[in-house]
Amino acid sequence: MFKKVIAICLGTAMALSVCSCGEQSSNQPTTTAAQTTVQTTTAIPKPNDIGNMKFSTAFHKPKLGAVVYNITLDNLENDYRMVALKCLQGLVARNDSAQIYITKDENDLFWINRLRDEYGVITKDLSYNEVFEKFAKQIKSIVTYNPENKYETALAIYNASKNDAIPVPTTRVSEYTTLIDGVTVNATSKTEVPSCQVVVDEQIKTANGAYVALLNEKSAFIDYAYAVQAPIVYVDSKNSADTESLKKLLGSDKFDRPAVIFAEDESLVSVASENGFGVLNVKNFSNSSYFSSYNCTNVSNNAVKGNARYSEEVSKYVTIEIVQDANESINSNLSFVFKNNRRGNTPISVSINPAVYELAPTVAAWYTAGRRAATSLISSNVGYMSVDDTKMKEDYYKIFCERSKAFIGGFGFSVAIGKPNEKTEKLISEQIGIKNMLSDNGKITVVNVDSIYSFNNFILPESKTPFYCIRIKASDLSTSTFSQLDDLVLKFQDKNDGIEFVVCEDLFATMEEWEQATTTAPTTAQSTTVKQ
Repeated sequence: MFKKVIAICLGTAMALSVCSCGEQSSNQPTTTAAQTTVQTTTAIPKPNDIGNMKFSTAFHKPKLGAVVYNITLDNLENDYRMVALKCLQGLVARNDSAQIYITKDENDLFWINRLRDEYGVITKDLSYNEVFEKFAKQIKSIVTYNPENKYETALAIYNASKNDAIPVPTTRVSEYTTLIDGVTVNATSKTEVPSCQVVVDEQIKTANGAYVALLNEKSAFIDYAYAVQAPIVYVDSKNSADTESLKKLLGSDKFDRPAVIFAEDESLVSVASENGFGVLNVKNFSNSSYFSSYNCTNVSNNAVKGNARYSEEVSKYVTIEIVQDANESINSNLSFVFKNNRRGNTPISVSINPAVYELAPTVAAWYTAGRRAATSLISSNVGYMSVDDTKMKEDYYKIFCERSKAFIGGFGFSVAIGKPNEKTEKLISEQIGIKNMLSDNGKITVVNVDSIYSFNNFILPESKTPFYCIRIKASDLSTSTFSQLDDLVLKFQDKNDGIEFVVCEDLFATMEEWEQATTTAPTTAQSTTVKQ
């Protein structure tokens, strides 16, 4: 059974804050949108464009603004200010162009500096008040809410998104009426004290499209959810009434399926799949409406080609794969892997969900342009969302796999990870066409590392095939990432004779050559977990 796979490994704010050269640079790769129409017995409805946001493969794209207005927020204690600003960011991206960038931590700062210094993007710093004054004419009204009630906060954000409004706490209205001259003030529409059921009952009246957002007032993804007018729900997973209300929303006829849930964890994958939804983990994604404004970039990291390095003198071929821990927040350690110029000194592969490319495709362009010979990207075999393939309706799941094929094929990433069951394996083979799978049931012995420090005297387990994948959790890395990895490589080579470290694409090319050279039938790989 294949459940709850997380393959997004780009770091906290970096996940949707990596950018390539943009339209201003002559080095921008040729962009080609992935095919949206897939021939299937089940029609794939295409959501209507929203404002100036155009439908691409699965997500809406705003226009790219000529100038980026950067707002720095050091004080995040007043969360209502961030909610209002994120909604303004989504409003401007939807109705005008993606112009607002919010710097709230060192990762945001790093990428805005990269935009300025390396790609020539024009930026201008504005204060919090100045950005509201600049775009005041786009704000039609203020929606008030009680910030002490998270359900009401969610309802206010959704109502604001449907009416080009900004949600503001009832006690803070005067702050914004001063900034937005002549703006109308409306209370959040409700008939009783909001609960999840009240929120769902009201939102279900106007919900329509391909998205639902399970967010809270501190989410960094509010701007995109606002921009696409997704119903926004706060769900306490321990509250059965909340879960039933969510099922009511997801089970309605308001959505074109398979649809997407923007969530900050994957605890509701099964519930989502039962209703034709997949879950996109957006924990800590930042500036998403800005970076989604870039076109799909058709690039390839030669994942299916590789360089065969087979030799009878080598007894073990090893690849190091950095993966994100399941059900844990995306941490910022992996951003160091991408920022650091030394990353090519150690052979590593990094797992990334193709959804990141669709929402921020410049990730692929930037990485491919700057990658070293000893690094490669690999993608998830389920493509752009996490699903429980045992729960999703067959027709929806088939479309889901077809869209995954378009995602992966459009970017040239065809190496897969995961633990697919027989049904998934068949669909992957038919729809995605992946031959070699970096999984626990393939020809590669997977070594799951609990702690990088446990490798001081580690000897690889014996296997009937010479191919190994060492999986290291991103959260186990630190700012000394490359010192750790370099040290790990040296210790492995010292303790294991005849070992060769290769990146993923070379590993598969070597596997094919080895299979041609040997008559030994490959066997199911073992899976070993190294304890600290």
